[in-house]
Amino acid sequence: VVFENDGTSYKSNPAYFWPGAGTLNFTAVANAPESGFVPNLNTAGTALESFTYTVPADATAQEDIVVATASVGGANNKTVPLNFKHIMSAVNFTVGEKVANGVIKSITINNIKTTGSYNVATGTWTPNTDSKDSYSVAFSSTVNGNYEPNDKANGTIINDDECTFMMMPQVLDADAEVVVEFIYDNAPSATKQLRANIAIDPNNTSQRREWAMGKTTYYSLSVDENY
Repeated sequence: VVFENDGTSYKSNPAYFWPGAGTLNFTAVANAPESGFVPNLNTAGTALESFTYTVPADATAQEDIVVATASVGGANNKTVPLNFKHIMSAVNFTVGEKVANGVIKSITINNIKTTGSYNVATGTWTPNTDSKDSYSVAFSSTVNGNYEPNDKANGTIINDDECTFMMMPQVLDADAEVVVEFIYDNAPSATKQLRANIAIDPNNTSQRREWAMGKTTYYSLSVDENY
């Protein structure tokens, strides 16, 4: 059912009325893409069970999806409050304490789970472990040019605003990594690919880092002159 705002309230066409009995379960979604956030009903076709979603490859097309649920008696005739919560996980990269003179052409995260199912009743994700891909943000456009981190303050977000990665919440696999394409000022004709693992906790190598739902993870990028 699609509801549209007529200027004073949200209304459906055709109108739906309280049935007077039973239970109504409401699930509202905002910021979801027009296609690609697919609802799945139970086998009887009477209840919404989950949504299946594949994170778009383009970071600018990745949305901060929010979902609200409510369950009320069918004899109600009042407004139903919908308290939305963030169901994605944001990933940002920041300028570290020391960055060599040069520019960043792109930031790529590899071996990330891309498709999963969001359970409406439990509010949890189940990633598809067989679906992994890479996501990139490029800074080599003719509009913005390459990103120069060495003149930015420590902690400055590099991929802010529409370039924030909005990922499916997940425990990272052991091969998850970040690749930074970097051009040193003293070697302007060569692009270096700087790699680092982002999944394994060096203090506990058996532990995998997690991108939690409704949270933002920040990675600080420091680039040595002699990397």
